[in-house]
Amino acid sequence: MAEERAGLATAELDAPVQVLVVDDEEMIVSEIMEFLEDEGIAALSATDPFKVAGMMAALPAGAVTVVLSDIRMPGKDGLELAGEILAATPETAAVEFVIMTGHGTVDMAVAALRARVFDFVNKPPRQVQLLEAIQAAHSSAMTRRRAARERLATQEKLDVQTQAQSRFSEEMSAKLASNRTDVAAGMLQAINHELRNPLVPVIGLAEIIEMNAGKLPEVTLVEYARMIREAGGQMATQIAALVDMAKITGDAVRPARPVAADEIVARLIETHAGEAKAHGVTIPTPEPCLFTVAVDDDYLMILLNLLVANATRLVTQDTVLPIAAVARAETVAFEVTVIGPHYAPARRPEILPILQGETTSLDPVIAPTAMAVSMVRMGCARANIALELRDAPGRGIVAAIVVPKAAAAG
Repeated sequence: MAEERAGLATAELDAPVQVLVVDDEEMIVSEIMEFLEDEGIAALSATDPFKVAGMMAALPAGAVTVVLSDIRMPGKDGLELAGEILAATPETAAVEFVIMTGHGTVDMAVAALRARVFDFVNKPPRQVQLLEAIQAAHSSAMTRRRAARERLATQEKLDVQTQAQSRFSEEMSAKLASNRTDVAAGMLQAINHELRNPLVPVIGLAEIIEMNAGKLPEVTLVEYARMIREAGGQMATQIAALVDMAKITGDAVRPARPVAADEIVARLIETHAGEAKAHGVTIPTPEPCLFTVAVDDDYLMILLNLLVANATRLVTQDTVLPIAAVARAETVAFEVTVIGPHYAPARRPEILPILQGETTSLDPVIAPTAMAVSMVRMGCARANIALELRDAPGRGIVAAIVVPKAAAAG
């Protein structure tokens, strides 16, 4: 890789044809050089194969595009020379070998393949055949150089992204190490508050029933039983949320990777389609978002699943639950819009502060949602992404997790 980067500095991608002719017979060399000069092709020559490597090293990288070599020379044949030069030349300054031979054999062909020889021409070469072979070899060398440049450019972008992600991971690890106690304390406070809410009717109603055994009318007992069952359902929901919280607070956050925004939305809709249908809720087909985001997509899915699960539970039948990825300047917002009676316009000034963690609520519907949103908010902070909650007039309340776009490729 270092050699390729060195060659990249001087090898031209539109370099003209320059041929190095190698043959121990000076007459053959003179005839070929004269022909190439007549065709307007620049050429160098060497009659000693042992000096070729030094000549190539002394020239600017990529100056020679084609080496035309005899196969039989004293001390070092053309195939041996080809293997030596090709192995020492980086792809950014790629060169092709054309071998001249008077009699080819199967063994020679096999050896040529191993040495990565581009072509054979007869010796003495016919002018048309020689010109065609040189032009094809030059074109191949240029193609290899372009491909090498593209690979290096791509690798450099990947290196930059990897270094940035590594720095980000190190910074976040340090930040999490210093803030882990505060985060844990905040979550424990939220758990303590939200789990105590449904316990109040359970304990209170149980005491009333116990103190008035045989005195309460059946209709009252049925109503109390319903209230206890609902409180138990809230606790079950919140315990399920605790499982998600354990995933959020675990040590499983991975470095961000590029993921298509539409892929995340499709996974989210597929996950919740059955639950939405059971509730009589329609998830409309979203507008496409043709951007890639940089995120740990599995971790993001946990956070989005919490939002969508609560939204699905809260909306009523015959309503819609829009889920979409919306592109912004440098970010993409994954939006879940809650539309339903619990989020009617008149209630939004009351509900938004609860969801934003500014106030608390004993509402059996809103309280579990507030806990889930609180966990999502903490999870977003841990992953260095943002949670937004806003009133969307005429639509409902929008919860959006905002993540950065991935660096553009190419």
